[in-house]
Amino acid sequence: MSMVLEGAASPCGEAEPRGFGGALGKGGRRMKRDWRAFGFGLGLGLFVFITGGGLLAVDYQGRKLSFGDDTPVAQVVERDGRARLTVKAFGREQSWDVTELEEAWDLIRDFTCIPHD
Repeated sequence: MSMVLEGAASPCGEAEPRGFGGALGKGGRRMKRDWRAFGFGLGLGLFVFITGGGLLAVDYQGRKLSFGDDTPVAQVVERDGRARLTVKAFGREQSWDVTELEEAWDLIRDFTCIPHD
């Protein structure tokens, strides 16, 4: 039994290139270009995520040291049977109704047997 390293024979008797049928081009340039775009996107996304997290951490610590305000940056507060997400960052305070998300999270916790608060 012999192995052909260059390529496999097609039903017509011609040798076909191994791999992805020649779609990669010479030396796999297309694949390298795709990985480069993925790496750039991943790096940029991580940079934005880590920088944003750092800015929020510095804002929280600055408020805590300067004003003695140790409320968290984001918290879910239940009032009158409604859940509200309150975000306090960069000198602003915003609040959104997240009751439906809270109910969905409770359903997931019930399904997976995670204890409630």
